[in-house]
Amino acid sequence: MPALQPAAVKKLIEKRNERFEQAVNDFLLSNPEINDPVCTLQTAARAYVPVNPSDDASATKLADQKFANVPDSSSRPSVDDIITELGEQAWAKGRITHRRTTVAKEAQTGENGFCSSLILIL
Repeated sequence: MPALQPAAVKKLIEKRNERFEQAVNDFLLSNPEINDPVCTLQTAARAYVPVNPSDDASATKLADQKFANVPDSSSRPSVDDIITELGEQAWAKGRITHRRTTVAKEAQTGENGFCSSLILIL
């Protein structure tokens, strides 16, 4: 990786800071009815904060929050039913040109022997 000159680093930092400031201003302007923008921003940011995968309590809490609105698989339609319904819509006529059905497989579960957040950083 090439080394940057101090002036280039300073320019990158200033550009990053300008983009951040613009993003915050856009957020504030897009939601004028927010009473507490700091609280709203912190709540929205929690979805992007990594958790320690070895801490079962934080992983369970995150999973409960993330999938709280996902319906049970027995109460939602199958993928085949959804595709059939989409194909019957007037705006989707002729768009689904090929369908292939495969036999359902049992899910495979296991554990990773590595910390996935480190892989995302590298």
